[in-house]
Amino acid sequence: MQEAQTEFTKFQHEVLAREQAKKEKADIRITSVKDGKDYRLVISNVGDATAHDIVFEAIFDDGEESFLIESEMEKMLPITHLLPNQEISMLIATSMGSASSCLTKIAWLNEERNIEKQNIQVKLY
Repeated sequence: MQEAQTEFTKFQHEVLAREQAKKEKADIRITSVKDGKDYRLVISNVGDATAHDIVFEAIFDDGEESFLIESEMEKMLPITHLLPNQEISMLIATSMGSASSCLTKIAWLNEERNIEKQNIQVKLY
């Protein structure tokens, strides 16, 4: 019985440690939002830790025009850090020939300077 209790206590500590580690991570999201007549691409950190050296790549299907605007990209990049609950945005172009969605690959350094990555499908609404 005591051995089972010891195993259960060990399990509880592992679960708590994983939950605590989750709370202390940056969580980067990319989405598009309608802003009046315009659309904006928003990159936000909804996590509880700062994300550092954020980079992203947008991948469009063959034949689709990018909705990213070069001058807006130049103003926004590089993204040196995003604090918890901080966001940045840039104007994006919508036209008959531009893509209605794209796959974004985003990467950043966490507080321990380890690389975090995720792929996010961004759709224009």
